[in-house]
Amino acid sequence: MNETRFAMKRFGILALILPLIAGSSASAQSNLERTIELQQRILFIIAQTVAQICYTVEQTGHNSGVLISRETAGELNRGITKIASLDVQDKAQYTSIEYQGPLQQELGAVLDRTQNCKQDVFNKLIERLMPITSTAPVATARSKGVSGDASLVQDFYLALRRADGVTASSLVIPEKRDTGPFSAGEIAAFYSSLSEPLQLLGLEAIDDHSYQATYTYRAGRAHVCAGSAIVTVVERGSRPYIEKIKALQGC
Repeated sequence: MNETRFAMKRFGILALILPLIAGSSASAQSNLERTIELQQRILFIIAQTVAQICYTVEQTGHNSGVLISRETAGELNRGITKIASLDVQDKAQYTSIEYQGPLQQELGAVLDRTQNCKQDVFNKLIERLMPITSTAPVATARSKGVSGDASLVQDFYLALRRADGVTASSLVIPEKRDTGPFSAGEIAAFYSSLSEPLQLLGLEAIDDHSYQATYTYRAGRAHVCAGSAIVTVVERGSRPYIEKIKALQGC
């Protein structure tokens, strides 16, 4: 799919709301853009790390209690190292033993009790590795408190997860439904072929009619996609429809 790629029903959707208190000055806008870009890159790394950790756990299992396998520790440390290489504050904390040791123990406890690896590991890593935003988990499936255009976008991605091309295509403007990536047939064919279905990780309001969706999926045995896209909504006959989806990064 050229305009979108994607990740959740039982994977509670995390609404990542940046404090969009942008002033009118050029410097304020520049700072906001840098903050959004940094958040996107960190979220991308976390999504990749979650996918790899949970795949490793599925393949190799894990020890009980606070211990994690060498493979899982390796995936976690690679993710931490990537984040520490970005323009984040307190870089030293990410690579310190005092930081990584307790995080490995916390992750081991999560893996020992979890029934939903991606949801619980994602929440733990967001809590510990996302230094620049507050997070507020909301309910699963169609999340409580999500309404209007946001609920349309959420329903679209939930339909992609089910490979429900008919429902997903019906939420797009009519002129893009017959052929191309938004047609019911192509949506169903692509998303039903995934070895691990699309998981919606986050949905963030950019403005009144634009939303940033963050997601992951697996195609084949090893290829993990983790990316994000901007979804634009328009009104047609007093009803909202998805007009376009612009992939920001990822596969």
